[in-house]
Amino acid sequence: MVNNQLNSTLMEQLYPIATRCGARFPRALAKVHDSLIYSDELRTVIDTRSSTDQTIEPLVVRTDAPIEASCSIYYFEATVHAASVLECISVGFCCSSASSSKWLGADSHSFGYNNRHGIVHRSAENLDAPTFSSGDVVGCGVNLVNRSAFFTKNGVLIGPVNVPVKLLSLRLFPALAFGGSNTSVTVNLGHKTFKFDILRHIERERACAVGATFERKCSDALAFHGMKHLVSSYLLHHGYLATAKSLLEDDGPFASQEVSELAVAPEEERRRKRTPPKTLVMVEHVDSIQSPQMTPNGEYAPLAEPEDGPLLPERVTPITPWPETEQQALDRMKVVLSVLKEEFALAIQLFERHYPVLASEQPQIVFSLKCMQFIDLIKRNKRRKDRPTEALVKRPDTAVLNGFHDDNGVTTNGHFQ
Repeated sequence: MVNNQLNSTLMEQLYPIATRCGARFPRALAKVHDSLIYSDELRTVIDTRSSTDQTIEPLVVRTDAPIEASCSIYYFEATVHAASVLECISVGFCCSSASSSKWLGADSHSFGYNNRHGIVHRSAENLDAPTFSSGDVVGCGVNLVNRSAFFTKNGVLIGPVNVPVKLLSLRLFPALAFGGSNTSVTVNLGHKTFKFDILRHIERERACAVGATFERKCSDALAFHGMKHLVSSYLLHHGYLATAKSLLEDDGPFASQEVSELAVAPEEERRRKRTPPKTLVMVEHVDSIQSPQMTPNGEYAPLAEPEDGPLLPERVTPITPWPETEQQALDRMKVVLSVLKEEFALAIQLFERHYPVLASEQPQIVFSLKCMQFIDLIKRNKRRKDRPTEALVKRPDTAVLNGFHDDNGVTTNGHFQ
């Protein structure tokens, strides 16, 4: 007698997430009809009704458990042992509310592959498919990711076919439907290797789903604007200003008007842009400058020069959407490089000059820099004392650190030589 235990290795390969979650998989057919004979641990079913009965109704047999949504793609196969061309067999899926006396696909709660009528389900037209009979292996699968179903015959793929979303939202059972005498079918729910290479099919479908996700997310707008914004923000944050400007000044087919205006404009061009033309009917709000005001005669008044200098000082180009000008970014990088080069006195001086408000509100920053400067002076003084006296005597007078020195042997930035 065949054991109805599933092949654990096969199930882990096909449904890794569901297996890790401890999902219960269908293992056998549910015994619900007395006119059917079950064998092989409820994996084989035989229809014993008389062939003389002209009013034979189909009997639907489903599995003992539904499939889990965590399977993503579920597949099973049915081997037909005995069936004439005049008798009908249907292989597919149904939900718990489906009729037990209608062909799979005859109502809105099921769909299946019929050996004489092709692939059917109620919400779509019948699809032409090859017939099957005794000796054939018919497979049926459902893809819960892209909401479709697929069928196979003797290892050859048939499909896919769209399935109503409402039906896929219900718990589906692998199912069979019989409508003739001496019809025998055995199901393989994962007890042994399938005739169809379902593992390769799942890998292909997974690759298609990932590719479709990337295509949907990485659209033109993201690839040429959103991604450009992300990369340029990283470059600007770390001080690669020339590279960031080169990226933002790209005049490719997807370059926006905002990006194309990042290049440094001549002084005359900048002054000309301060006064909008008379034909301008709408002015977008700009955070970095004041908006032009409407005069009584219907024209826009020129923008007033700020008190601390011209509107756009020379060699200062706003780099949007980064919240600082190019010169401000350069000043920030000078502070960073001073710290990296252990020139803490210079770093304190630059920090207090360019960020007076921050230095006043966060005095611990300057205090930390002074502590680092003090530690650095101690380390340098110790190294100076550890040098041999001969090395100090032979040191050329022109030997300097960072290009400057004084008579006391201390550099202008506060470091000992």
